[in-house]
Amino acid sequence: MITMNEQTNTLTASRTEMKSLIDEAITKRIKSLPDRSALKTLDTATPKNAEREKIRKTFRFFSALAANNFAELHAIQSGYDPDYVKLLSPQIEGTSTAGGYLVPEEFFADVIYLLNEFGFARKYCATVSMKTNVLNVSTLTGKPSVTWTDENTTIAASKATFGRLSLTAKKLAAIYPISNELLDDANIDIYNTIVRIFTNVFAQEEDTQVFRGSGTPFNGILNTSGVITTYLGGGSSSGKTKYTDIAFDDLITLVQSVSPAQQRGAALHSN
Repeated sequence: MITMNEQTNTLTASRTEMKSLIDEAITKRIKSLPDRSALKTLDTATPKNAEREKIRKTFRFFSALAANNFAELHAIQSGYDPDYVKLLSPQIEGTSTAGGYLVPEEFFADVIYLLNEFGFARKYCATVSMKTNVLNVSTLTGKPSVTWTDENTTIAASKATFGRLSLTAKKLAAIYPISNELLDDANIDIYNTIVRIFTNVFAQEEDTQVFRGSGTPFNGILNTSGVITTYLGGGSSSGKTKYTDIAFDDLITLVQSVSPAQQRGAALHSN
């Protein structure tokens, strides 16, 4: 039974009564069409049949809305395909000229590179600060000798000898040209990235000079006079020069060539 609440201006009806109201409204709408002679064609695929379908969809929507039928509303929405979407050719991201150029490409805000383990020389060498371009360092060139003596005998005199080592400062530098625009616009930390890259490059060059520098500008350990050289195979003429030529006996010979006192804190490096 359909009831009307005049205070709240609301209409209460059952599902069957609501369907009856919708059918009656559709019938009235059809009868209001100017061309009444074409009513017989409503059940065929004609524009008027499409008009009837639009009316049904409208009442279906309001009926679901009044009943808080969210499942029905979702079904109506999923099947909604307005005609203007079919007619237009929208701009899209997938085609460059149709809008793709307006969307910036993603960029991972970091630089991936191989971080080599350089800088061994600084770990094992003493670092000497210099306030001028030349620094003189006293060196021990000879140690005193000791002898066993008997009671009430003359003790042989012996003393150490000293020398002087002159350290001359050299500059290792590089210029990295970069525009202000790149510094301002790049989405990575350009400054810190460049510092990290050059730190590794400087460390690599330091290792080269410390271990095998040939006088330009420094003499490295391998090219310094007085350094004991141990060859693979027992001699420089053995013909063994590659890593694959290293045998266990060669490693034993290398370790034994260094005194026990010098072995403390010693390390093996390859170049």
